[in-house]
Amino acid sequence: AARLEEAKRAGVAVALSHRGDVAEDVFNEAGLAPRVTSSGELPSFTHRKVAETDIFFVFNDSEKRKEYDLCFDVEGKPGEEWHPVTGGIRALAGTVDANRCTNIQLGLAPYESRFLVFDQSVSVAPRNDASAGEVKTLAELDTGWSISFDPAYGDAKDLTDTRLFDWSKSTDPEIGHFSGKATYRASFEVTADNMDGASVFALNLGHVESIARVRVNGKDVGTVWTAPYAIDISSAVQEGRNLVEIEVANLWVNRLIGDAALPDTSGYVPEDNIGYRPEENLPKRDMVEWYSSNKPPPPGPRRTFATHYFQKPNDPLIPSGLIGPVTVTMQDK
Repeated sequence: AARLEEAKRAGVAVALSHRGDVAEDVFNEAGLAPRVTSSGELPSFTHRKVAETDIFFVFNDSEKRKEYDLCFDVEGKPGEEWHPVTGGIRALAGTVDANRCTNIQLGLAPYESRFLVFDQSVSVAPRNDASAGEVKTLAELDTGWSISFDPAYGDAKDLTDTRLFDWSKSTDPEIGHFSGKATYRASFEVTADNMDGASVFALNLGHVESIARVRVNGKDVGTVWTAPYAIDISSAVQEGRNLVEIEVANLWVNRLIGDAALPDTSGYVPEDNIGYRPEENLPKRDMVEWYSSNKPPPPGPRRTFATHYFQKPNDPLIPSGLIGPVTVTMQDK
């Protein structure tokens, strides 16, 4: 309130007539109806309008799956659901009520989001009240993993027949400070009845830090980098044994933290004052010769080089790797 008063005294146009009032009451009194309503819980959302098209970004900001029953005040326009990760587009199934409000049902996994686009030019999909096929867990891949760490990024030893874990929790410093790529391998079985009865097979990776590329039976089925870390693997699943390969890459923070405790043989001495204005960030001397000549650094225990280290040896490590739990699910036809 004090800052608003200060702005007003400075000549900035500030409306204070409704200060302290309930926003919903003020909007209702002004005849401003909400764009999205629900008989239950509302997701987080933003709205913009481009010409005659209404665009909503809808987000489930909880750790649990949510089913939303929503009504969009968009003059009865039909809509499409745009998947922000896969780019897939499909018509929204719904109905339009007497108030020209478009009613839809939307299910979102934890931290999942969608773009919902309403426009008269899109196709109308009638609501199908028949329940979708039941989603069942086909396999829980808790154990039996092999992990191969890329030797280009360190000396971490490969692991076999192991459970999933957070690299940063390992007592082996080569794994705890590993920053790079590692490949996980495991397998699951699919019966003939599973193949006949399922419409969709999906691989759910649980928790990934930070990005994962997935192959099933040698076929690249895609990359996941954000929640809910799930991917459709139907195109690659076959009857019998199915091999899963997941290539995971993490951030390089943990390696920088590990290197901060090791002697620096680079020959480069960082400036004490890094500054924040452009003129203060200009180099005050030439870069070390090996770097300028595009040559390998001098031998030493560090695996990274930076002109300034923001990390300290005792900084906490960040979660890394495929942490899971990993499951394979199938949806009945």
